[in-house]
Amino acid sequence: MNTPRHIICRRENFPYRRDNLYEINVSGDGTLLSVSSWRKRSGDGDEAGEGAAEGERVHEGSVYVSLGETKTFSLEELFAKQWEACTVFCLACDEETGAPLGFYNRTAFSMASRVRDHTFRGFTATNLLFLYVPFEDATFADCSIVSTMGEGGVVLSDTLAFEEKTISGSSGFDYASLYDYVPRIVWDEDAPSEVEAEGTANLAFTVLDNSGQVLEDHAVNVYLSSDGGYLPRTKIPVTNGRGTARIHAMGLGKGERVCLKIGFRWFVNDTVKELEVV
Repeated sequence: MNTPRHIICRRENFPYRRDNLYEINVSGDGTLLSVSSWRKRSGDGDEAGEGAAEGERVHEGSVYVSLGETKTFSLEELFAKQWEACTVFCLACDEETGAPLGFYNRTAFSMASRVRDHTFRGFTATNLLFLYVPFEDATFADCSIVSTMGEGGVVLSDTLAFEEKTISGSSGFDYASLYDYVPRIVWDEDAPSEVEAEGTANLAFTVLDNSGQVLEDHAVNVYLSSDGGYLPRTKIPVTNGRGTARIHAMGLGKGERVCLKIGFRWFVNDTVKELEVV
């Protein structure tokens, strides 16, 4: 079954969210995600012995000042931003204070604009959370959550068990580890590698969750593209983890080759199958 992971990523000399404290919780049967934020009180009197005033809290002997009211995000709010399988949503923060702002669909934004990580910072601030959506009917409880913290940054949660890891980059998003968090698609072993000229090939595929098991009882939309021939369907709804792609070798002659690509909406080139026309 899909296994959501909750990770705190740390990088040396990361300039953001140093000495910030966050409480991150999922509630309402996974339909609500709340974030509360504080910043360590600077200067003299930052020890708990000096006391915490209203709007402040104590953690491990230090006093933290509130950065505002708790922000609560609903699934309905994110559904409106194209909540689909293999999508990454980011919770942007104010660069100076680290206070959470709002979620945006990073994969849709990146696909449309072709911008890289370092470009985002100029107009989306910095990302506190990377929320990985595994399938269309996922709740927050099904999603993996990665948080990037600076030195002294703290994440607390009553509902999520976070583990820590060190990263070399500045971001909690990493294409190389994408399938640690979301499903992937594989062609079945008996999927053909040939198609007759003007004929049709049927290629069975399987959707695997992030633990390598067949993704059953969850809805995903699988997308197809090719560099030749004709695809009767470029979007296939899958609910039991298995499906079949059809490609017609229209206008192709013997000896030609065609690449059939299958994936998710924002990662349609995920898995490639090359067929020879015979």
